[in-house]
Order: sequence, then C-alpha cells, then structure tokens
Amino acid sequence: MGAELFYLFGRENPDVIVLRWLRARKWHVPHAVQFMMDTLKWRHEWGLQRLMGKGESDLIKEECASEHLSEHHKIEIEPHFDLLIDHANQIRARLDTLSVDRTKQ
Repeated sequence: MGAELFYLFGRENPDVIVLRWLRARKWHVPHAVQFMMDTLKWRHEWGLQRLMGKGESDLIKEECASEHLSEHHKIEIEPHFDLLIDHANQIRARLDTLSVDRTKQ
C-alpha cells in the first residue's frame, strides 16, 4: 500500500489530498484515516497504476475488442480513435466504431 500512497501523492501536494479526506469526513480524523485506507486498498485491488500506465485509449480498445462486448451486442466492433487538441490545448478523444451486424447473416 505504500506504493499506492506514493503514486497517489506523486502528482499532488500531500496536504491537499489529506485535507480532501478530512473534509469528506467532516474533520473526523479516525473516519478520514479509514477513508484513506479504503481508497488505497481499492487502488491496489483494481491495479490502478497498471491501468493508468496503459492509457485510456488502450483500455477502450481492449473493451471494444473484447468478445463479451461483441457477443452481447451481436456485432463486430472495429474501433477507430481520433485524438484532437483544441484551442485551449486540451486533448479530446473521439471513438468511432464500424460495426457489422451479425444478426442479419
């Protein structure tokens, strides 16, 4: 869990994160500590660092290409991604899918 705490604090000021937990629990320190521990446990169980390392577009591609998604909707999905940078230098991702309806075969 120490690694999760390190990665969590890696991008933000630790004081800001601790204050966020305290405010969320109305300044009740034992509840804030429990909330923090639950958050770190959740991050560890879900492998958040591994997921973040892959990137959002790779995760979307995996989800779209999964057999479960194709079987559920009875279509074959071929994802196409466009990454756009707008005038405020914000990255926008757009997902278009080309699908083939397998129910008509």
